[in-house]
Amino acid sequence: SYVSPMKPPSMRGIFRSDPRARACYSEGAGIYRIVPGAVAVPADVADLQALVQWAAQGGHALVPRGAGSAMGGGNVGAGVVVDLTALAPAVLEIDAATRTASSKESSA
Repeated sequence: SYVSPMKPPSMRGIFRSDPRARACYSEGAGIYRIVPGAVAVPADVADLQALVQWAAQGGHALVPRGAGSAMGGGNVGAGVVVDLTALAPAVLEIDAATRTASSKESSA
């Protein structure tokens, strides 16, 4: 496996390199299927910073991923897939009449 023999980064969020987690993130909305070496779900911005530092020091490729809806395959890769959905802004209110939505930074 790509990352499993290495020490995972120190973070509060989730870091998994087991086959099930890797399989879950091996596909997006497109036709591509690439099994990642590991999956990381940072709990907050500090976790993301620690993950990026860990990757830079260890030479690990990071693959940023949102909802996994990209058709071009940019949300899958052989490196460490970083699920950024927990860091997405929280929608507070949607006003259909004015066609606006208000949000705030995620407190995840």
